[in-house]
Amino acid sequence: MTISRPGLIEPYGTYFLSKSGGLKGLLGGKRVYLHENIRTVQVPEPLKQSIYQSIQEKGKFWGPQYDAVVRLAREQSRLHNEPIAIPSPKRARGILQPENEAFLVFEGKVAPKIAQTRFAGISDQGAIVKRIALGEQPAIQTSRFASIAENIRYNWAFGRQDTTPYNKNLLRAMTRDMERKTAELYGDALSYPGSYSGHGTGHARGVYENLLRQYERSPTLQRMATQEELQLRAKYHDIAKVADLETEPFRHGWAAAEAIKRGYFSPPDLASLSPASRSAIAQDIRFHTEIQPGLSMRGLATKIFYRPTATGKALATADRLDLGRFGVTVREDRLFKIPEESFCFTAKQLAADIATGRRDLPIGFQVKFVEGAVPKGYGKPSPAYPTPAKLPGGISSYQIASTSRWRTGYPATYQEAVKIATYSPEYRSPTLPGYPGVGTPAIPA
Repeated sequence: MTISRPGLIEPYGTYFLSKSGGLKGLLGGKRVYLHENIRTVQVPEPLKQSIYQSIQEKGKFWGPQYDAVVRLAREQSRLHNEPIAIPSPKRARGILQPENEAFLVFEGKVAPKIAQTRFAGISDQGAIVKRIALGEQPAIQTSRFASIAENIRYNWAFGRQDTTPYNKNLLRAMTRDMERKTAELYGDALSYPGSYSGHGTGHARGVYENLLRQYERSPTLQRMATQEELQLRAKYHDIAKVADLETEPFRHGWAAAEAIKRGYFSPPDLASLSPASRSAIAQDIRFHTEIQPGLSMRGLATKIFYRPTATGKALATADRLDLGRFGVTVREDRLFKIPEESFCFTAKQLAADIATGRRDLPIGFQVKFVEGAVPKGYGKPSPAYPTPAKLPGGISSYQIASTSRWRTGYPATYQEAVKIATYSPEYRSPTLPGYPGVGTPAIPA
């Protein structure tokens, strides 16, 4: 694995190796060795471009190209009497999961020899950490005292989210993975075709389209966020998820949100927003996989502890609806309704209608208004409240909540949305008439 160190410039890298074999490992426990200032193999430009082309066209560079890289590394190791770092065979064979693993190539009798070791501290799991110099690498300059001080600063750099403490350095390390993923998916960095599996640009597009479906039908969502802010929620909600499994040591949603909140992860499109907008985006991303509707244990935790915003619920729903693209059954009981379809919203609107006389009370109840003259025009519908529209099928509802179904052809219920998102070879993400960019959102390919 690679350890990024501030100020380190190419062509050198820092690596660590865990080893716990033999009697010494049995008695002393696990060891972690830090290999600093490792030379990276130098590849001629024609070979480099050939490798890049193979990655872009085939997703790998295994075979003669990798053999040439190994040959060059052996020559350079003999020349410098030092180990030379090369990409791992897994990466050359085209493994899609991004990784920082490297192989060290040794050639000759000098390069493999341990020239120096120095105690550097103890890991959070209790393993002894040592710096190591091999062959004719520069001597280790960091003193034991400075190493121990660095080790203490690293392991005790605590942050706090609500009442939960965490190591800020671990979050910064995850942030570097977020930056790499952003550069590969949305920047100019070299990216393997299909990298990040179902958590790349295709998924971001699908989530964005599902957000817009809800946005178009909900005046509440339209008041809370712009379409551009919805796009950023879709773009970055899985930015910390670099593999199919959950991330370590922090869950991907929490890590991305905390990195955005603290400013560790701040690409230009996020940095250009107001602090309030960035904070709202981070909050919606934080628990998008945890929150659920209903009265299950997770549902009760959502209501009591997480307390997501309407845009946070919309993001969670949009994310889950996109599972249909991958053949996963979309569970309706995990989808949130838009605010205008929720029980609380309906109850509040009903109460307001009864209080203002726009809707009759059930038989047996009576409202009596006192104090003040009857307003002029009383009994006529207020312009702010349109007359209930009679929709096809005998459905009567206020236009603000329901007419979008008949205006755009989009489903007004999640039952229909689930059918749309259910996987089929012919599945295509529909577009929303009147909303520029939908279907081809502003997410680079």
